[in-house]
Amino acid sequence: MPRAAARRRPKSTLSGLSGALRAPFPGFIPPCLATPADHFPARGEWVHEIKHDGYRAQAHLQAGKSSVFTRNGYDWTARFKPIADALQALGGHDLVLDGEIVVMDDRGASDFHLLQDELAKKAPEQLTYLVFDLLYLDGFDLRGSCLQDRKRVLGQLLGTGFKEDSRIQLNPHIEADPSALIAQACAMHLEGIVSKNIHSVYRSGRQEDWIKIKCAQTDTFPIIAFVEKLGASPPCTWAAGRANSCCMPVRLKPVFSSDPTEVPLRQRSANLRWKKAHRDGTQKPRELVQAQRRMR
Repeated sequence: MPRAAARRRPKSTLSGLSGALRAPFPGFIPPCLATPADHFPARGEWVHEIKHDGYRAQAHLQAGKSSVFTRNGYDWTARFKPIADALQALGGHDLVLDGEIVVMDDRGASDFHLLQDELAKKAPEQLTYLVFDLLYLDGFDLRGSCLQDRKRVLGQLLGTGFKEDSRIQLNPHIEADPSALIAQACAMHLEGIVSKNIHSVYRSGRQEDWIKIKCAQTDTFPIIAFVEKLGASPPCTWAAGRANSCCMPVRLKPVFSSDPTEVPLRQRSANLRWKKAHRDGTQKPRELVQAQRRMR
């Protein structure tokens, strides 16, 4: 019986890449996380990316099998099946990608609520995987290479495997004045921007070589209840009937009511202490969905 043909892989040019090390295929790699900041570094060489409102995801392709993991290492391949299927276009490679899975609105901006709606469907069709980093490729661990080199190799890889309408896209970086960039991002009602040192290697956990600056968007919502017995410290509040992970300021000491019917919520819980909705608190609208993101 003739032997099955071996899976062909393009000849690697990574042996000459500074910092790239020969290594077996890794398991899930805890992601590099950007440090929150309110200003840009005064020194160093940085590139900037739009901060998207989606699920951080790590995609693996090994021996033709594709998998997609959440930020915390949960295997969500089944939920992100369209992305896993799209990875097969790179079936000649073994690789680990880092990026964000999003759904775009009519303006071309990512929208977390649309993403949740899409994932609630039996067959989601609007998912897009925006890839911004390459951690492993064809027998080489690239985490020790600088960001500039990783992005160059990533651009070459995705440029040969995907078209402009593909579910997998390169998340471009921008070389521009960061102050003007964040102002433009906020004017477009985007999440903010992530700035990365081009000489940085990839390290898991919170790193100062990656920083994120969010657009501060606030509004006023009635504080109607807070969770007392769910182990939250400080307790989570409920604002306008939606979960909010921000702590309730001490100065908003409410008059509590034991009658939950005073506040029409879809779901009631014995863990909530109710208050008459006559005082307001200023909160960030985008933080209203943070509780839903804890699983990512």
